[in-house]
Amino acid sequence: MIRRPPRSTPLYSSAASDVYKRQVSTQSTWGLLSQGCKMVLMDVLSNCLKAIVNAERAGKRQVMLRPVNKIVIKFLRIMQKKSKRVLHELEYVGEFEIVDDRRGKKIVLELLGRLNKCAVYSPRFDIKLKVWLMRA
Repeated sequence: MIRRPPRSTPLYSSAASDVYKRQVSTQSTWGLLSQGCKMVLMDVLSNCLKAIVNAERAGKRQVMLRPVNKIVIKFLRIMQKKSKRVLHELEYVGEFEIVDDRRGKKIVLELLGRLNKCAVYSPRFDIKLKVWLMRA
């Protein structure tokens, strides 16, 4: 079904252009879905770390991370161990609880308000180890 703008709006109005813009985007998405293509989340760890940093900046005490895979769980456990080993007073991440919802799992993470920045460094080109170590 082709959506058309209402007749009460004059030609070239903003409402008419919005209808046509939405129509193009939904048709292209529908074309991909009808061919059997699925949209896949590429970098789960990066999305989880962005959610943690955004929650820290907003001053929240907890954040829910989803979807979660084994890499995220291992990363959070290492982050807890490393921060406890360095200084007993300085902990970046609190306890977390893994909730299995039979989809992609969820993690409820307690934030302590001491995290400034954390991100995934994933270059899309070949890089030598010496160059990477010099940047860090």
